[in-house]
Amino acid sequence: MEESLAGVREVARNEAMLHMKARVHDTIGQRLSILHRYLEDGGSNPEALDQVTDLVRSMMEDLARADDEQSPTELASIVHAFELVGVRLEQIGRLPEAPAVAEAFVTICREAATNAVKHGQAHNVRIAFEESDGSYTLRVTNDGLAGPSDFREGTGLPSMREAVGAVGGTCQVTATQPFTLEAVVPR
Repeated sequence: MEESLAGVREVARNEAMLHMKARVHDTIGQRLSILHRYLEDGGSNPEALDQVTDLVRSMMEDLARADDEQSPTELASIVHAFELVGVRLEQIGRLPEAPAVAEAFVTICREAATNAVKHGQAHNVRIAFEESDGSYTLRVTNDGLAGPSDFREGTGLPSMREAVGAVGGTCQVTATQPFTLEAVVPR
């Protein structure tokens, strides 16, 4: 019995550690990509600089924040953050009402937008939510550069697959232009 409890504790500890690693990667990666884009573009707008600075300063608070933030609010925050550096996130459709699916889709939107800006130098990211009788679908495309012919996944795509897999879904990537990520979750 004691051995079983120790095993359960170890699994819980490992899951908590993986969750925190993903959160650190997502939050810090997004903020640093926005700061990098601002600096790359010459950063001449003082108001945008103040807002970008606030985003960077708030990283630790955001990491400490509970996971209970409403997904639509979080998605709006992501859209606003990228607008500060001239990246347009166009949202088509609505997040699913199922909270776990919405949370997974927001996680994917953040990471996909960050990757589009960081790796593809994108200026426009299109986020489309669709619902059918059988599934929820998220499709993210961008106008950035196509992936290299020897495209390899880093840490972002596996974390997106993990997020959608946790709600029973799958994730596919097309690395040619337009770079497209599609996540499908059965209803």
